[in-house]
Amino acid sequence: MPVKAVKVCCQGCGADLQPAADIRFLTCNFCGSHLEIVRDSTTTHTRLLDELQRKTERMEGKLRLLELQNELELLDRNWDRYRESCLTRDNQGGLVEPSLAASLVLGWGAIGLGGVILLFCLFNWNGGQGSNGLIFVIGFIVFGVYHLLMGADKARSFEGARTSYQLRRNTLIRAIHELRKGS
Repeated sequence: MPVKAVKVCCQGCGADLQPAADIRFLTCNFCGSHLEIVRDSTTTHTRLLDELQRKTERMEGKLRLLELQNELELLDRNWDRYRESCLTRDNQGGLVEPSLAASLVLGWGAIGLGGVILLFCLFNWNGGQGSNGLIFVIGFIVFGVYHLLMGADKARSFEGARTSYQLRRNTLIRAIHELRKGS
């Protein structure tokens, strides 16, 4: 049994087309438009698929832009939370980020001062009278070594986390700008 043809008009160029009744998608031989044959209860017509594709691509771009903006917001929020957990107090009571330089200065300063006091105690030793002072001085040196090692480690970890955060943030911002430029 022969397949019945339907007469429709191309939405791209207006050409008359006669596809077989069982065809749903076609390409216009005159303008190359990709079309869908829509069969309603009272009419049969074509729908331009290229426009639908462009709208779909624009919607995908906008969705990707929203995803990137949300990811950037979450990244910033997590960084702020992490940064606040790493802050320490300075001499005036203000909050400061961990610093390798400050850690080294404080650690070596405590070790140096403890060493000077230890030498002073050793040269002025009077038969066990200053043993409490000696314990204090050794504790001061131990504090300096501890701060030197732990403070430096904390500062290095913080700097590594900051670098990682900034790289990821810059990548997201570039991707957002590229999407905005392309739309």
